[in-house]
Amino acid sequence: MRSCARINFSKSFSFQSVTLDTAIIEFNDVTKKFNFDKLFSIITDDITVEKKNQNEIIIPFHQSPKIIISTNYTIEGSDDSTLERQFVIEFSDHYNKAHRPIDEFRHRFFDEWSNEEWNSFLNCMIGCLQLYLSKGLIQCKHINLEKKKMIDSTCEEFVEYFETLGMNVEHNKKDLLEDFKKNYEEFSELKLTKFTRWLKEATRIKGIGVSERKSGVDRMIKFLDGKATSVKPEENFELF
Repeated sequence: MRSCARINFSKSFSFQSVTLDTAIIEFNDVTKKFNFDKLFSIITDDITVEKKNQNEIIIPFHQSPKIIISTNYTIEGSDDSTLERQFVIEFSDHYNKAHRPIDEFRHRFFDEWSNEEWNSFLNCMIGCLQLYLSKGLIQCKHINLEKKKMIDSTCEEFVEYFETLGMNVEHNKKDLLEDFKKNYEEFSELKLTKFTRWLKEATRIKGIGVSERKSGVDRMIKFLDGKATSVKPEENFELF
């Protein structure tokens, strides 16, 4: 039976628990600033395992373990390189500190199961495996993922404000910033550069078309329904 290895990037030789028999590498309950970039190569290529005072081991891609990440946040990054390496499954808050599995089932999972409950669990797992072998990964509809990614990349107040902005209407960036500060006084020191970065990140996550132009000292921005593919030459728009 192949094993599961838990990895912590903060430790030296972080992959030293990985062996040729490892089937899954688990990153459990990662933080908001988890550096997903560090996994790019091992997701798409061979894995090099370094152990203290031992020769390194290279596990070929076709034998390498799968990567699982659990987190209460979203993984940073909305670029193609990041998104193509992820298959995101969103869970609801059905279980929480006020409603735990033991409250619903009246006993602990696994170590307090009867033979009948074990059989039900194993039948469920076998059914899931049969479905995967037949259909592959089935994309599920995400309910809150987009909003959570926006909040994690900006802040909750900005996300609330961004949802009020009109589409296909030209806005002055400075006017937007001042209006945002007026509505959320705790951001009175927010700079235009950071506010602009938030605008760009929000449009990337939502897949919104966007264009910019200069008008004297003003910087104008327009959010478009769908991704912008072309603009009129005389408008002198600069695409993000």
